[in-house]
Amino acid sequence: MKKYSIVISLILGIAFYMAVISGCSDNVISDVSRVPETSVQNYFPLKVGTTVGYTVDDNVHQIVSHQKFTVAGPVTVNGQSNYQWIYRSVEYPNYRDTGFFRIDGNALYYFENAGAEPEKVLEGPLQIGKTWERFAPSNPGSADTTTLLNILTGNNNKGEDTLATGGGIQTGFEQQDNDGTIAAKNFPTTGANYFFVAAVEGLTLSDGNSYANCIRVENRSGAYTNYYWYAPGIGLVRYVIGANHGVPSDGQIVGELASQRPF
Repeated sequence: MKKYSIVISLILGIAFYMAVISGCSDNVISDVSRVPETSVQNYFPLKVGTTVGYTVDDNVHQIVSHQKFTVAGPVTVNGQSNYQWIYRSVEYPNYRDTGFFRIDGNALYYFENAGAEPEKVLEGPLQIGKTWERFAPSNPGSADTTTLLNILTGNNNKGEDTLATGGGIQTGFEQQDNDGTIAAKNFPTTGANYFFVAAVEGLTLSDGNSYANCIRVENRSGAYTNYYWYAPGIGLVRYVIGANHGVPSDGQIVGELASQRPF
């Protein structure tokens, strides 16, 4: 009987020990902050040191340019921590511009400069049908329905590339025209004061690289539609500005991810 008592005690002791270990393991796992698949952090990860490059086709002027953006910082702007979004042009290496990104809750905000109004680029949960306003209703004038499109093409309503940008997203070098200073912006969002998630889909770029579970975000620019694809774990991988509605394959400006490091 004594032997059986010892065996039973050992079994109970082992069972108790495993229960304790299992409970501790559960506690450890529950403390891990998991990023939901539909979160802004998943579709636009801000990792200091990351550099992404885009190939940008200006189909208005038949010009191809190459843009690079580096995540730096964070720095404090208006009392809040923001990541720097530093632009460099491959064709014009002396051009350099800095915008700012901040994730606040489950929303991603972009600032053209330290004093600019915040633009809500993404808002989670990023599911089909999700809609949000780019700018606060109290500031509807911030929504650039056509101006940025003209700057992106370098056209500026003059029928020529007066801004010498060659198209693309860089607009940040204090160019002047008859109407005054051109606003700086180094992220391609434009159009009406709303965005909505129209689809979750796979996407293959012209270089053959494929991305699964991309969200396709849309809004309108007058008679045209703008399309943006964000891939999980990477960010913006493709955008089409000034496309015919329902035809996201081509537009006036087409930008595609060409390089990324490190990920």
